[in-house]
Amino acid sequence: MKILVIRDGLPDQRLTAALKTEGITVDTVNELRLALESVQTKHYDLAIIDSLFKNAEQVCDCIFNLTSIPVTLMLSDTVNDWKLLSTFKVKGFLPKEASNNELRSRVKAACRRNQLVKMKI
Repeated sequence: MKILVIRDGLPDQRLTAALKTEGITVDTVNELRLALESVQTKHYDLAIIDSLFKNAEQVCDCIFNLTSIPVTLMLSDTVNDWKLLSTFKVKGFLPKEASNNELRSRVKAACRRNQLVKMKI
């Protein structure tokens, strides 16, 4: 599996390490241009977008319109973040405060759901 993480700042070392233990490759980008370039030139099973990414809604829309990559939003425990779920075109969420086991489980489940959808088409 290959995951694209889109967020401001440095890569999330905890998320990257947790997913690598499952053999999941993680690419991290921190600019809109790089995010769009990555989804158009590489194959990803899932895109995870940090809710605090300054262009989160724009990148969600672009991924939705240009690819079939499912998008999951990484949320903090604030009301404003949870409201984003209803406005963004995302397939799920990851709580930032989740344990490593929960992160791995949610990522693998999101990828499995996407594979099932592809098989039905």
